[in-house]
Amino acid sequence: GVASYKGSTYAVPVDGDAIVMLYRTDLVEDKELPTPNTWDDVLTIIEYYDKEENSDFTGDGKADYAVCVSTKANDIAGTMFWAVASSLLQTQGTSQGTFFNPDTFDPISSEPEFIEVLKLYDSLVQASPFRENGPTGWEDNLVEFEKGRCAIWINYPGPTRILVSNQKKNNMSGVL
Repeated sequence: GVASYKGSTYAVPVDGDAIVMLYRTDLVEDKELPTPNTWDDVLTIIEYYDKEENSDFTGDGKADYAVCVSTKANDIAGTMFWAVASSLLQTQGTSQGTFFNPDTFDPISSEPEFIEVLKLYDSLVQASPFRENGPTGWEDNLVEFEKGRCAIWINYPGPTRILVSNQKKNNMSGVL
């Protein structure tokens, strides 16, 4: 499992979180963009909103964000990075390792798959409020999403619950 190497336990996990992705149907499906089921789908959405003619979906004259994802170090940025990374590096389960090859204990940070993780994560960050504001936390992203400035939301269930609970207040009923 996740805390073992060659049949021996080296750590015991004491916490675990799920990452949730929401998207606005008016900014994805209504634009005939793919439902974000894969990272390639998310990249397609990012590419669409990266084009100048598509970037201002709130109509305020400023480019909006394809993705709201936390980038602040003392917030949940590390968790976001490893959630993205593990979805690509551990496609056959945790026995594949994340930092090291479990058979040789060689670092995997120079492997082609890890380089792809870095490219994907950079795309997410550059399409987020980080682009204008520098590191942002989940609360900053909640504000931006509730203003209608993000097409996709990636976060923990707790902040996501706040967002979903406020749908009527933030005029997003029926689009999440």
